[in-house]
Amino acid sequence: MAEWTRGLRLELQGSGVHFSTILPGYINEVGMFAKFQIKSPSLLGSTSPSKVASAVVKAIEKDKLELFVNSSPARMLSVACELSPSFGDWLKRVLGVVDFQRQKVGKNCDLEFKN
Repeated sequence: MAEWTRGLRLELQGSGVHFSTILPGYINEVGMFAKFQIKSPSLLGSTSPSKVASAVVKAIEKDKLELFVNSSPARMLSVACELSPSFGDWLKRVLGVVDFQRQKVGKNCDLEFKN
């Protein structure tokens, strides 16, 4: 999605149409993580819906290309994945992201089958 937004921003530069990507990371309090009652990996942290909303306003007002809302380790992980996808995959495993995503998927499947 971020790459697509970057492309649109370049293509429509000077047209008066602006694009921004908000990268919230894991959001607490609402959404799928609250629904499944699971916490994000501690090193990556999470953020609140109000911080995400503030980032959206900032992106619009200041015409920001991308805004990271989550903690610094999450930003570093994103950069690592961009620079070297294989290193990024390894880092995700080490930081517990892969196990976390599996846990989330498992809980989602459990809910689907119960309904």
